Amino acid sequence: MTIEYRCSECSNLIADAFSSKCPSCGKNFMQEKPIEPEKKTIHLNPDNPAWGFGSSLIIWLLSVILIIFAQVPALVAWMLWLKASGQTMPPFLDIEKHPEIAVFGVASTFLSHIVTVAICYRFITKTSKGKFLPALGWHWPEKFGLLKTIGLTFLTFFCFAIIASLLPNKENQMQKLIESSMAARFSIGFVAIVGAPFVEEIIYRGILFSGLCRDFGHKAAIFGVSFLFLLVHIPQYWGAWGGILGLAFLSTVLTLVRAYSGSLLPCFVMHLIFNSVQVSLIIAQGIGILPKES
Repeated sequence: MTIEYRCSECSNLIADAFSSKCPSCGKNFMQEKPIEPEKKTIHLNPDNPAWGFGSSLIIWLLSVILIIFAQVPALVAWMLWLKASGQTMPPFLDIEKHPEIAVFGVASTFLSHIVTVAICYRFITKTSKGKFLPALGWHWPEKFGLLKTIGLTFLTFFCFAIIASLLPNKENQMQKLIESSMAARFSIGFVAIVGAPFVEEIIYRGILFSGLCRDFGHKAAIFGVSFLFLLVHIPQYWGAWGGILGLAFLSTVLTLVRAYSGSLLPCFVMHLIFNSVQVSLIIAQGIGILPKES
C-alpha cells in the first residue's frame, strides 16, 4: 500500500510529508507566523457605568464621614503625644498655642484618603468586572491632550485669582491651619498634592459624575458634582467669600472638562497642577520669599 502526499493548494503529488514547497504551484508548506490583528484600545464608557446615582451618593457620603471622623484619632494621637512629652492637657484647643494639632489633623486626613481609595477600589472593581481606573475613563482623550490640559490649568488659576479678589476674604479655618506653623504648611501641602487631587477626582468627577450622568444626564451631573464639591469645602473656607467664589469657578471648570473630554485623567492633572502651584505659594510665604496674606 502506497501513501500519496498531495498539495493542499493544487492537489498535485509532492515527494513526501516533509516537503517544504510544492513543485507544481510553488505553495510554501513552512508554517508562517500568523498575522495578528491590529490591537485597538477600547475604553469603557464612564458615562454609562455599572452603578447609578444612589450607589455613588453613598460612596460620597462615606468619604465625607471619613474626613469628619478622621479628626477623632487625630485628637487621640495628639493627647498621647502631650502625655509622652510630659505636657499637660489644655482646657480648650488653641491652634495658636498648640500648632502641632494641625499636623496631627492633616495626617489623619491623609489616612482617611487612603481608606477612601480602598473603598472606591473595592466598589468599582466589584461592579465593573475588575476594572478600576478604566471604568472611570482614566485615559488621554484625542481632543484633550496634556498640553491643552496644562494651558487650561494656568488659565483657570489666573481666572481663579481674579474671581477670588472680587469679594472680601476674612480669616478662615484653613488660613489658621496654614499659618500655625511651617510643619503645618508642609503637611497640608503634602496632602494637597499627594492625596486630594486623586481622591477627590475619583469621588466627584469619577464615581459621582458617572452615576449622575447615567441616571439623569450630563447637565444634572455637571450641576450636582460642581455643587457638592463646593459644599464640602465651604466650612474650612467660611469667611473667605472670594475664595469660596473662586472654588465654585474651579469646581465648575473641572466638571466641564470631565463632561467635554469624557475622561477623568485631564481633571486629575489639572487638579494636581492647580494644587501644586497653590502649595508652592504657601511654602514661599512661609519662608519669607513672598509676603503673607493680610
